[in-house]
Amino acid sequence: MRLLRNTYAFISVTSVAAAITVQSWVCGYLARQGIGVQPSFWINLLTASGTYVLVYKALVKTYELWAWRIIHRRFVIEGTWYNKLISELKSGYRRVGTTEITQTFGSVVFSAQNYDPQFARSSRTMWRSRRYKSTTMVG
Repeated sequence: MRLLRNTYAFISVTSVAAAITVQSWVCGYLARQGIGVQPSFWINLLTASGTYVLVYKALVKTYELWAWRIIHRRFVIEGTWYNKLISELKSGYRRVGTTEITQTFGSVVFSAQNYDPQFARSSRTMWRSRRYKSTTMVG
């Protein structure tokens, strides 16, 4: 959880730095073009805030679409998992099967099929489970 908070903090600091840099660059460019720019406090506040929000939202969207897979790769469990279930309570009870896991930043979906060891069609059980993030950290 600390890595996730640190990632959002990094995105926030990067957005602040980008907002200040962009605002300074634009004001400098306009001044070099001979346009007398004397922005008021409110213009500075609105342009810096607008730039911050745009950069922040873009970085968060990028992070939630694909960057989280790189940063948190040890938590990526997506794929096909083969399983073998043996009951400690019921002697001789065994099941084998596969579980397909699909994962995004905000959700994990499990779809599974299990059979008896002879793969008799009548023994097939299927289940599906979903988990969605319930709250948003930031943004």
